[in-house]
Amino acid sequence: MAAQGGELRRHTIMRIAFAIAILATLAPAQNWKSDWMTDFAAAQARAKAEKKDLLVNFTGSDWHVMSIKLYAEVLSKPRFLAAVQKDFVLVAIDFPKVQVGMSKELLAQNDHLMGHYSVAQLPIVLLLDAAGHPYQWISYEKGGPRHYLEALEKRRRHGFGFKTALALAMRKNGTERARTIDDALVSLTEEMRSKNHDLMREIIKLDADGKAGLKRKYLATVQLKDASVYLEGMLAKHMEKGEGAQALAKLEAVIAQPKDPMHHQMALYLKGMIIMDTTRNVGDALAALDMATTLAPRSPLAAKIREARNNIKPPTGGGK
Repeated sequence: MAAQGGELRRHTIMRIAFAIAILATLAPAQNWKSDWMTDFAAAQARAKAEKKDLLVNFTGSDWHVMSIKLYAEVLSKPRFLAAVQKDFVLVAIDFPKVQVGMSKELLAQNDHLMGHYSVAQLPIVLLLDAAGHPYQWISYEKGGPRHYLEALEKRRRHGFGFKTALALAMRKNGTERARTIDDALVSLTEEMRSKNHDLMREIIKLDADGKAGLKRKYLATVQLKDASVYLEGMLAKHMEKGEGAQALAKLEAVIAQPKDPMHHQMALYLKGMIIMDTTRNVGDALAALDMATTLAPRSPLAAKIREARNNIKPPTGGGK
């Protein structure tokens, strides 16, 4: 019995050790309560009151390796926190696997912000003005707090022209205001400009008759954003469940009666990609992508469609 008891204890110890080893691969969700705010609207209000910008960290705090490294090496360090809060209000937009303690409202807010700012990778740290307009970004970089602070300061200075033009625009009206907002957007990189859909919408509204030539400049980008949000929301549950046929049926309905050219092009693009993910009918997928490209060859989506098409090998010998 003693031998059996010893063996049992050894097995128990081994199971506990194995469990600890597994748990060690999962970092605990980071505590954002001290220096990092999680309520975006409250952070905006504080930034406006303190005349600061927003530093918004999109992170997967308990599972994403580079997010964990960024927090451990930089974002949690007292030296960094003391210096960075002179210019920024800190905001954490977290997507942890363990969501204990996160309200439905917080989860919904984080999902909305990821879509609103077209965040496609983690970690990404956006630099925003107090109104929520993004002007620069940074991700993980080696070098610790000192290097990261220097990199942030360089990016903050690059945003001066953008923020100055926006401040000037607030004192103007009509097409003059639209032109000044356009000046602000032009000062940004193409990537950051594409994240400022709210400003593009304002320009379109101010140049409603198109006489200033600005509505035409931004309309396709805004329509594409609207189409992306609408169609991806419509298809998400079907794709999660592997219901490719149902997703394709809904896309066909949009293609038959599109809201605008960008909804039409986006629906054809998604059709081609879903065909490749489901039936893998190469001929049908290429036909959908070719039709999408022909529809608006110079649209913001066209280059992405051509890239996708080039990655698909055409059928040989009449096969699929």
